[in-house]
Amino acid sequence: MDQKLLMDKISENVSAMLKDYQDEIGKAYLKCENNKALTVSLGFKLKPNKKGPGIIIESGLSLVTERIKDKVVTVFNPNQKEITFPKGEKGTVKK
Repeated sequence: MDQKLLMDKISENVSAMLKDYQDEIGKAYLKCENNKALTVSLGFKLKPNKKGPGIIIESGLSLVTERIKDKVVTVFNPNQKEITFPKGEKGTVKK
């Protein structure tokens, strides 16, 4: 594998995406309020081509004006009975 040719192709993809989205990047920056920053993230993923020779290059771009980080984890078991607590004692255990 010629690493220079691979890096050249990745650079070409990223440059094309920046050119294609330059108006959207500018508009997103102008919409930032109260001196908030605009984050432009560029990334790529390399994976083998399972249908033949070569490497699949997936390039991506995202614009973020505000970071929201949230996570919800739920285990659902339809056979579990609902647990009820007396009013005002939700989630507490009496000793």
